[in-house]
Amino acid sequence: SSFDRSCVDGAEDAALSARRGQSMSVKPLVVLADSHSLCPAYRTIGDRLLVSMLVTGLKHYHLRPGCAFYPRAHFDRLAARLPEGIDVIVGFGEIDCREGLLVAVEKARHASLKDAIEATVAHYVRTLVRLCRKKAWTVYVHPIPPVLKETRAVVLAYNKELARQISMAPSCAPGKLSWLDGCVDSWLSGGELRPDLNLDGTHMHPRCLREVDASLLRL
Repeated sequence: SSFDRSCVDGAEDAALSARRGQSMSVKPLVVLADSHSLCPAYRTIGDRLLVSMLVTGLKHYHLRPGCAFYPRAHFDRLAARLPEGIDVIVGFGEIDCREGLLVAVEKARHASLKDAIEATVAHYVRTLVRLCRKKAWTVYVHPIPPVLKETRAVVLAYNKELARQISMAPSCAPGKLSWLDGCVDSWLSGGELRPDLNLDGTHMHPRCLREVDASLLRL
């Protein structure tokens, strides 16, 4: 769509300007994610401008080999158009935790929730490793937001496995793949999402960027 083209063109212009050393008040940091990319969009972390690249409805499961579902095609198109050598925060997986994983177990596609999580995370990590190698991206993996009480236990288990597989991922050179560690623990209080971070019952308030910024500084 024309909206997609304008968004990508804007991100390309900002990223390419930064790489060429042209004058900018802030450096772009692309947020390639589902609807959770919108809340922090066009805010800043330090000297970084968060540029939202929205892929509506993408599940980690859609990143499996051979999938041609339209959110996957949208993801592939945006990834292909973004420049090489940029920094990207990726944030997908909430939909898997909300509906995909349990449905897959109910339909006997996996023997257990644990097996479903491991297999689905692997599709995501393999995709990110491939993009880091091909595009020389520095990728920061955003934890799945633990907003919904009903799915929080699944989200926490999923984030744990996601962090584990990222830590064991093969070399991504010339790119780099990192987990934004420490965010989830700071977002929760007594096992519940901090009230100041609950935006609308589904998404997190942009205040969550404080923890994202702290995690980036530790890397």
